[in-house]
Amino acid sequence: MCITDLTGQDIEITDIEAALAMVERFLSYTRVEEIKSLQEFEQQRQRYWQDMKQKLLTLKEH
Repeated sequence: MCITDLTGQDIEITDIEAALAMVERFLSYTRVEEIKSLQEFEQQRQRYWQDMKQKLLTLKEH
C-alpha cells in the first residue's frame, strides 16, 4: 500500500496501525505557538500530519 504526502513523495505503508500510532505521536508533540518565528513552521507541520492521518484512515477503511 502506498500514499502520497503533501510534498508529493510516495510513502509505502506496510503496517497501518503502526503508521497511525506514529502520526498520533507526531501530532501530540509540544506546539511552539508561543514563539512567533516558528508559528508558520508549526502550522505546516500540523497540516502535514493531519493530512497523513486522514490518508491513513482512508486507506485503513478500504
